[in-house]
Amino acid sequence: MMKAADVLIDPHASATSKLLVLIDELGTDFFSWEPTAFDAEVKDTWKIEMPQICKDKVWALVNYLTTNMFFTNLEVFIHTCNALASGAAVDMRQYDPATVAEISWALMETELLEAAGQEGAFSSEITAYIQKELEAEGFHKVPRSLRKFVEMPNIEEQVNTNLTADGIDYNGFWDSQQKKLIALDQALISRLLRLLEELSSLPLKNARKGAIQEIVSSARKALGEQQTNLRTAAGTVSTPPVL
Repeated sequence: MMKAADVLIDPHASATSKLLVLIDELGTDFFSWEPTAFDAEVKDTWKIEMPQICKDKVWALVNYLTTNMFFTNLEVFIHTCNALASGAAVDMRQYDPATVAEISWALMETELLEAAGQEGAFSSEITAYIQKELEAEGFHKVPRSLRKFVEMPNIEEQVNTNLTADGIDYNGFWDSQQKKLIALDQALISRLLRLLEELSSLPLKNARKGAIQEIVSSARKALGEQQTNLRTAAGTVSTPPVL
């Protein structure tokens, strides 16, 4: 069983685990507290000072649960993805693009929580950002984790024609694309497994019976889908010949 204080100060522990520990002890009243009041209460209750990276994770989820800015404000969307997925504190004064991996994890983690009134539809600015980031990172197909949020033009025929004209086997190109998707799926599966381990060992005292199980069930469902996606994707990659 993990100690609550350890969860709160561990920069690698998920935002979900930290949030549940805080709500278990403080309720949701702290959602509206000033940062100084929050810091003082945490220090008084657990005799610790949360690192900024850990507070960034918590406030990213609080903002997601209490506003719709994650869906409508590009700056908030990027900062939220950075906070939930990265291992460094988020500097709100600096522009730090959210990578495809960070976006994918942030969407997966936020979907595990119920946000009343959230329709899950992103603004055109955020959708355009995700599309441009996919292109910038060399994705020519949308990862499964993002397919219900964005679309990309089908350029497979165009790519095949261009590569053939250059004397390049386009099958190898699409194999490399599939490997990029597989690597992303593997990373998401790894984080989901770690999240499930955390949730199963949280030292909660006041949690509503079944509340944690609901999140665990959502995480297991997401994990199952990712594992199915991974097996399907792996089956489409060409196996190199044995020499």
